[in-house]
Amino acid sequence: MNITAKQLLSRFHKVVAEWPVDPSRKGRDLGAYLREQYRQKLARECHSDFASASNAVLSLERLNSNYYRGLYRRKKELGFCGEVVAQNPWLLSTDHLSTMEERSKSWWNKLNKRTK
Repeated sequence: MNITAKQLLSRFHKVVAEWPVDPSRKGRDLGAYLREQYRQKLARECHSDFASASNAVLSLERLNSNYYRGLYRRKKELGFCGEVVAQNPWLLSTDHLSTMEERSKSWWNKLNKRTK
């Protein structure tokens, strides 16, 4: 099957659209990371190593379609997702995580930060 660079980029944009960017997770968002890293990779390899670029898009498509989840079944389905995150979206936000890091600092570190 011969595909062109334009078709490959179209497939890439279709797959990446499935991971929307969450502005509350600055610097930690999967959608933003994938867009940036794979866009650079495809721009470099689309003209020189087309097979590698095609494999990169194929791997994203497999991740998106839960290909590996069906291939490697788990005994139990566990994870931090579902209703907890849907009811409390602030749990995974960058602001909340920085607040939790600040709370977990010792009183000595807090005191040193204030004196500087």
